[in-house]
Amino acid sequence: PVDTAGAELVEAPCEAVALSLSAQPALPTLSGRVLVADDRLDIRYLLQGFIEQAGASAIGVKNGAAAVAAVQAAEAAGQPVDAVVMDMHMPVQNGFQATQELRAAGFQRPIIALTASVMAGERTRCLEAGCDVFLSKPVEAQALIAALAKQLSKPRSSDSPPESPP
Repeated sequence: PVDTAGAELVEAPCEAVALSLSAQPALPTLSGRVLVADDRLDIRYLLQGFIEQAGASAIGVKNGAAAVAAVQAAEAAGQPVDAVVMDMHMPVQNGFQATQELRAAGFQRPIIALTASVMAGERTRCLEAGCDVFLSKPVEAQALIAALAKQLSKPRSSDSPPESPP
């Protein structure tokens, strides 16, 4: 007999994306390449699914150091990342450090902070690190795609103030 328990777990994120998106109002259409940095594979798959369902391509990495390396490699290959969705609490290099490193290297495209932390001051800390938007986990497809659509439609300049949804 074939054990299907593992296969069901692997397929679950895709099913969750389909169910989540079907229950939401129409999402904006995205284009471009979005990097998703999260240490949890299930969350990466879920977020990548949201982004791909909205029309953009998504690349997943498991920590901040990998995010910095992926952004730099994409830039060097002439296929830059258009936005980053960054979990702020990851091993190896956290999202705060990775965001600061990307900004110090001149990365001006949107970085959206994701965190499950409920600590006071977390939003401020994310924005001060260089993130453009703060979203708390669990994030809904509508909130993520709306934030990405808004940020990707903006002209980028070093004078753009960070934002966070109400």
